[in-house]
Parts: sequence; structure tokens; C-alpha cells
Amino acid sequence: MSNLPFEDDGQTICYCMGVSAFEIKKAIYEKHLKTVPEVVEETRAGGGCMSCHSQIEQLIDEVWSIINKE
Repeated sequence: MSNLPFEDDGQTICYCMGVSAFEIKKAIYEKHLKTVPEVVEETRAGGGCMSCHSQIEQLIDEVWSIINKE
């Protein structure tokens, strides 16, 4: 059981590197990542073809809206 304020929905965001939405959100939440390059460096998501960068930006916004409410 996780103490994170979101669940693992099993969705893959980065197919090139095989990184899930949950892994990305967890990294953003725990390490307070704010940019796509920070997420790429931490998780490798978005480091291949880069087609998932807009989805990563959405996850950053989603997680930061949670962080800002805490």
C-alpha cells in the first residue's frame, strides 16, 4: 500500500523506455520535479522519440496541483 495521493492505473506513458504514468507521477511527487527534462533525467521517460512530452507535462501539472493542495 502506497502513501501516495494517487493510484497506479497501469497506464504506460513512454513506450520507448517502458515507463508508466505511476512511475512518472511518483518521481514528480517525491522529488518535486517541475520540468520535462527533469523527468527525463530521473525516469528516462521521454528520452526516446519524445512523443510523450505533452503527456509528461500533463502529469507534472496534475501532480503539482495535488502538491499545492497539501
